Amino acid sequence: YSVVTASGTKTSQARQWVSAYDKRKELFMNQLIKEVTKKMHQAAAELNFEEAAVLRDELVKIKKQLESLS
Repeated sequence: YSVVTASGTKTSQARQWVSAYDKRKELFMNQLIKEVTKKMHQAAAELNFEEAAVLRDELVKIKKQLESLS
């Protein structure tokens, strides 16, 4: 099943769905990065360095996943 885009090129509907999914996933992951970063800074400000380190490690994992989308 193909559709013609505004530029006149044909693309499959499945490809469009995957692209839209990837965009939503990227937006979600960027929001998650912001939230985890905020929590990490809060933990550090409260001198809870162990929790801050765990959150930092989670950020590294999330950012690697985000990079793999590109």
